[in-house]
This record gives sequence, C-alpha cells and structure tokens, in this order.
Amino acid sequence: MDKSTSTSTFKVLIVDDERVSRTVLSRFVTKKFPFCKVLEAENGLDGLQLINQESPDVVFLDLRMPIMNGVEMLEVMRKIPTRLTIPVVITSAVQEKSIVLRLNQLGVMEYLLKPFDVASVFARISKMFKTIRETKESKESVANSYNSIDNVLQKELIHKILLIDDDLSFQMFFSSMIGNRCEVVLCDNGDSAYKHILRDGMITDVCISDKLVDGGRIPQNQKVGLQNLHFLAKNSRISSVLLLSVCIFVRSEMD
Repeated sequence: MDKSTSTSTFKVLIVDDERVSRTVLSRFVTKKFPFCKVLEAENGLDGLQLINQESPDVVFLDLRMPIMNGVEMLEVMRKIPTRLTIPVVITSAVQEKSIVLRLNQLGVMEYLLKPFDVASVFARISKMFKTIRETKESKESVANSYNSIDNVLQKELIHKILLIDDDLSFQMFFSSMIGNRCEVVLCDNGDSAYKHILRDGMITDVCISDKLVDGGRIPQNQKVGLQNLHFLAKNSRISSVLLLSVCIFVRSEMD
C-alpha cells in the first residue's frame, strides 16, 4: 500500500451481529492497515451511537441484524447531513434485487458478498481506503483554506473606522473609498463620536475631518467631544483608538 496513506489514524467501524465475522475482519484490517482504529457494533442502533461518538471514516455494514438491520441504519445515516457522505461497505450474503436497489439509492461504496476470504478482497479494501483517505485529506485542505479566508474576513469585519465629519458628501465619498475594506461608522460631531466610542468597543481608528473647523473656531459641542476623544486616545483602556490625519490639529486645540 502507498506509504502516503498510512500516516494518520483512520477510523473503521464494523457493524455485524456475528462476533466471528467482526473479529476476522477486525484482525485483518488491524494487521494489514496498522494506521486504522477499528470500532465494533453488533447491531444498527449501536452502530449509530458509535458513529455519533467517533465519526468513523468508513463503515463495514452487515444487513441482517437484530434490533436495527443494516438498511434501517443506513436510512437513518443518510437523513443526517453530517453523516450523509460517510462511505459504507456492505458485507452480507443478501442478494435480493429490491434490497440491492435500495442500497444503491442510499449510496454504498462497495458490496462484499459473504462468505468472503478477507485475503482475497485485500486489493479492493486497500483501494477503497486509499480513495477515502485522499478524499478526506482533500476536503480537509479545502476546509483549512476556507477557514484561513474566514479568519481574514473576520478580522476585516471587526475593523471599524469612525469618521467625524458634518459634510454628507464627504461622508459618502469616504465610505465608498474605505467601506469595501472595513466597516465605517459616521458621526457629524465630536460629542456624538465620543458617545459612540463608549458604546462600541470595536472602534479601531478615528478620522477627524479638518472641515469641523469654522473660521479657526470649533463649535462648543464639537470641542467638548474632541476633548473627550483626545482623552480616549491617551487612555490605555481604549488604546486601539488612533486619531488619524488631523490629530495634530486636535493637540493644538487642546494644548
């Protein structure tokens, strides 16, 4: 077998009410495929419980069992979204066309007709395991890629810039330029901006427009707000707030 398929644990669930059948198949899998962890269940109900607990990579499933037979177990599995694609290998002497047709509808990977000599089906099992592991590794690789992208997007989503400007046209322009990279919060004066920052701990940057100045003077309500923002910028509790662009102007008014 390809060495690349034997580097990590691979869970194999054997569901069969015949102890001898389970033991023979379990020993064969353990010996020939040492990377496998073998789980056993003697009926469909116990098999479903193990699937929920262990999430096996493949299931070897007998059909004629007490309590819950193999077809019933497979029907339940295929109704659960997270178990929908678990590969299932049927190990049974049943050859009835109606049952075989139903199994094909439910989706089975292989059908090993009992009685079979495990050594004679080694090549088939080896090929199945190789295919299943390659598919699993491919899915994990895709999932990791999506997780990386999602982490980047999440970082972008929590990045908020607060713009303080009373010009609606400039607010719209600023949002159109920056809004595709982060969230933009708009306030038209320093006082409302200060109150917003106290409510929203996710603000990371503050942009204060020099258009707030009217003839070198700042309206009183804005001046109070800007004084508070100046204090927040020095406050270690909200150290992520950064006064951008016109922070020099703010200091000159405060000093």
